[in-house]
Amino acid sequence: MKHIGMVGSSKASLDNEVARNVVRRELQKFDPKDTVIVSGAGKGIDTIVAQEVTAMGFTIIEYAAKGYGWAVYK
Repeated sequence: MKHIGMVGSSKASLDNEVARNVVRRELQKFDPKDTVIVSGAGKGIDTIVAQEVTAMGFTIIEYAAKGYGWAVYK
């Protein structure tokens, strides 16, 4: 089983067709039956990835942030 991390900018707008096309193009290189996509469950690219991988039949594992800033993680 392959695990592929797909993360990116939180500033990408959800109607960004260029980003969606890149995500779809890259995912076409992999088989949904033996590939799991891992993402950060954030805004922007992470949301686009979740929508596209679900539509393409991939399994996705999302790790949402528990907070923001160094104080949360140190």
